[in-house]
Amino acid sequence: MASLLGRLYQARPVQQFRLVQHCSNRFVHQKNLRSGVPKTTIKRMVKLSYETAQFPHQIGVTKSWNSWHTSNLHEEEGASAAALEDEMIRRFLQGIWGNKLLSECIIKRQFNAITLVFTVREIGKLKEVNFLTGFTEELFSHIFKRPVNIEVQVCSSTFQEVFKWI
Repeated sequence: MASLLGRLYQARPVQQFRLVQHCSNRFVHQKNLRSGVPKTTIKRMVKLSYETAQFPHQIGVTKSWNSWHTSNLHEEEGASAAALEDEMIRRFLQGIWGNKLLSECIIKRQFNAITLVFTVREIGKLKEVNFLTGFTEELFSHIFKRPVNIEVQVCSSTFQEVFKWI
């Protein structure tokens, strides 16, 4: 009889341990989210903008998506075409603006219009920024056969873009 009671007392903590072990498995999955997090350096020499300083699991909370469109809704057509156009826009921008781009390009699609928002380094003369903006708008409007608007923010120094040093 004593051994039977001992087995009952032993069975109860085992069930509780399984519950704790089950809960700890959830925390293990949350703990290992390190794929998009930049590593800190000893002398804190790496600059991070606000977008790159946010953790990947905070997209939609403190960080927004880089492409805004409704093609991903249920039974909407054109999701793959929008993703292909977004990649093409980003590559063209990198080719046209070169090392003057300081931030990632945010692409907003509203009705038939495309709006591009990004930050550039000050080039010297404002005429060059205006020329590149107009050239890019005309090029994308001709390629995509829809109106393209560009909103450019010009930073005079790269320290205005720095959110924190790691």
